[in-house]
Amino acid sequence: MTSAESIRELTMPQSDFAEMAVLGSILLEPDLLYEINQVISAADFYQDKHRRIYMAMVALMEEGKDVDLVTVANALKTEGILDVIGGSGYLTELFDAVPSAANAVSYSRIVKDKAVKRRIIALTDQISHEAQAEEKPAETLLDDAENAVYQLAQTSQPTALRQVGAFVAEAYDQIGKEEKGVPTFIALDHYIDGLKKGEMVIIAARPGMGKTTIALNIAERAATKHRATVAFFTLEMTPVQVASRMLFAKAQVDQERAKKAKELTDEDFDKLSAAMEEIERANLYIDDTSMITVAEIRGKLKKLKREKGLHLAVVDYIGLMQSSVSSRDQSRQQQISEISMQLKSLAKELEIPIIVISQLNRASVKSEGKVKEPDLSHLRESGALEQDADKVIFIHRPYYYDKSENPYLALAIVAKNRNGAVGKAKLGFLSQYTLFCDMDFDHEEPGGETE
Repeated sequence: MTSAESIRELTMPQSDFAEMAVLGSILLEPDLLYEINQVISAADFYQDKHRRIYMAMVALMEEGKDVDLVTVANALKTEGILDVIGGSGYLTELFDAVPSAANAVSYSRIVKDKAVKRRIIALTDQISHEAQAEEKPAETLLDDAENAVYQLAQTSQPTALRQVGAFVAEAYDQIGKEEKGVPTFIALDHYIDGLKKGEMVIIAARPGMGKTTIALNIAERAATKHRATVAFFTLEMTPVQVASRMLFAKAQVDQERAKKAKELTDEDFDKLSAAMEEIERANLYIDDTSMITVAEIRGKLKKLKREKGLHLAVVDYIGLMQSSVSSRDQSRQQQISEISMQLKSLAKELEIPIIVISQLNRASVKSEGKVKEPDLSHLRESGALEQDADKVIFIHRPYYYDKSENPYLALAIVAKNRNGAVGKAKLGFLSQYTLFCDMDFDHEEPGGETE
């Protein structure tokens, strides 16, 4: 170790007294270990001997044994490290270091605070070293840094058990006035009651069913009809393609005819102009970053929420997302599981619903020669999506497989709903407009919905 490194080591954030006080308090009042262990871990101690003593204490606790001077000394002796930590005399010194254990939790918070500061220093050193090495592109370094800072923040703020009384009182106060989620369609909201804060909602379908279309429709309706601020991450299309599909769906003008402008009527242009003005006023933001990571999405959404507010985010689709650098040597299924868990965590952190699009394999279409509606078993091939999701909605259009079926019928199959009912919502699908809509199949002629 160089002299400069020695000086740096001496100036690292630490509190020898706080560490001694924590250990001494436990020896005075062993039951405090349960509470202290919710605040700190052995890794939070700066002094190696303190870390080893704390580990011995926790091991005794987990084995259901008493924690005192004799048992701790015996445990350390059994491991062959009693002399390393200073012998029984040092344990006695810890016991005498604090006259009372009343402030033990406060001492543990000081230990935690110093540990987090050391980790921040170590993290910045690592980032600086990797930047100077110039072995990775800047985008990768930023991705790594944001992931590392986020993980550090998550692990540095433990949550304690809280008595249920405060929550049940709040639940009682909300009876009859529960906050509605971001609306989707009347038929679908009958089951899901909108998209709620903190939810990860999976919309999954086989190719050609319209999973991107329904996500676009929900995003556009939320932004224009309900004045929500929406972020749409598209990994397959350009922003112009996304805007074009929204425009023609909103105007209810046939996109195929639009490819030959001469076939559009004055009425069509009037509809497109009105739709354009409405979409232009909407707080709807599009990002088409390829191979985007959750860390990048998180940074963009936090910035948008801070500047404009945020009510809904859509990711189309999870199969094209990039995992964090640390897991890129894992299988793709493991990577998807990690991305899924991070997206769910992000929804909770930002207190918004996040719609995540997932593609089902075509191989799941037929069972015993018959076309089978998608179910949760088909999603289980995609990592932990089913487990992490609050709602899972499958899109299925029977006409796609059987031309004797109603060509306008689309089923939004609510296969999982953590806080509500499951079932099948009947939606209209107008392929010429790439539009899903509410439709009364008993009385209404095929056509667009009225707003």
